[in-house]
Amino acid sequence: MSRAPARRWSAVGAIALVVVGGSLLPLPFRRRPEFDLIGPDKALHLLGYFGLSVAVADALAKDGVDHAWSGFLAVIWSTAIGTATGRLQTYVPGRAHERADVAAGTLGSVLGVLYWYRHQPAVKPASNAERTRSRSIRSDGPVARPSSRDGWQRE
Repeated sequence: MSRAPARRWSAVGAIALVVVGGSLLPLPFRRRPEFDLIGPDKALHLLGYFGLSVAVADALAKDGVDHAWSGFLAVIWSTAIGTATGRLQTYVPGRAHERADVAAGTLGSVLGVLYWYRHQPAVKPASNAERTRSRSIRSDGPVARPSSRDGWQRE
């Protein structure tokens, strides 16, 4: 694996670690019922999963996955991480699984991928002419081409 893909996926891992780790730390204060539907934790979920989905979509696209599939898989992956993290929160003191957290994370994932679609150019595959040209330019030995004289000519 070259350094660039490893660096991309390391960034995804670091963001996921921050998001999941932050969600699984015990809270030093009591939960407030007024923050059940809307609160600062929902904004943090939205922002965290926004960043995670952008990083995942970008890494997938740069690894050769189709642009549309990259976005779709990023939303699925980050939503699955958010749902699993929510389930794990039931075992952490001061934490609870809340549907509003999952909804905020999913919304953040979708918004992140929409942002990524808007601001990242789609990678166009090389045309057949470009692929053929790049193969004929290679310098790994003589190239055999048809000739009118004896059928084949070496260069």
